[in-house]
Amino acid sequence: MRMDPKALRLGALSFACGLHFALLQTSYFLLLEAYLSSRSLSYFVVLFFWLLGFLLGLGLRGRRLAPLLVAGLAGYYATWALARAAPFHALLYPAAAASSIASGLLPGRFFRRIGRSYAPIRRPLFHENNGFVLGLLVALKGAVHAGGWLLAAGPAVGALLVAAALGASRRDLAEGAGNERDGRAERDERDRTPTSRCAGLRRASTTDALTRRRVRGARHGLRTAGDSSRIRPVWMKSPRCCRCARNQRRYG
Repeated sequence: MRMDPKALRLGALSFACGLHFALLQTSYFLLLEAYLSSRSLSYFVVLFFWLLGFLLGLGLRGRRLAPLLVAGLAGYYATWALARAAPFHALLYPAAAASSIASGLLPGRFFRRIGRSYAPIRRPLFHENNGFVLGLLVALKGAVHAGGWLLAAGPAVGALLVAAALGASRRDLAEGAGNERDGRAERDERDRTPTSRCAGLRRASTTDALTRRRVRGARHGLRTAGDSSRIRPVWMKSPRCCRCARNQRRYG
């Protein structure tokens, strides 16, 4: 069975992004473990501020992913250079936190953008998850056999793969951005214009209210005369209804 070229390109982009995210996260963690502290605080600093950047990236509305890729890579290498220049310095904590926020912007924006271009969303998530697992395995293997090379070149190699996949799927992402704008405009227009279903529901609720009021009035000897807000008494001679009998004695 022949697969759709667009699905292949976007799947490759998702896989490359997952691989890059794993290499970048693991490199941050190993960098702080080697040059700052081996306590669990190093891991939680990277994880917490990465997730914070992820949440901020979800709210971004830019069309291009390449600037966020460059910003995240520049943040990592700034922390890497600072760690090599001043190891075990306390300023590495805020530097790593700020760099982790910058690196987490791309994942947040990527998931929002890819969801508009690739449906159903479970497919890009599946490819991204596979890339992330492979990136973790590569990073752990590299940490054992070539730790210095991993910290120096691992994130750059992952970023090059993402850049190549972005170049191949640029047209597909542009189509997804157009669909996102069209869908947003359609939703805004639908919110401004009342639909026939809403109008029908309003008419039905008004009719039901009038019907209930007439039934209540007929039960107690009342009848609506034209306008539903004006009710004049027409008493029914029904001994079974005590209220009708009382009203008949009072006004009859």
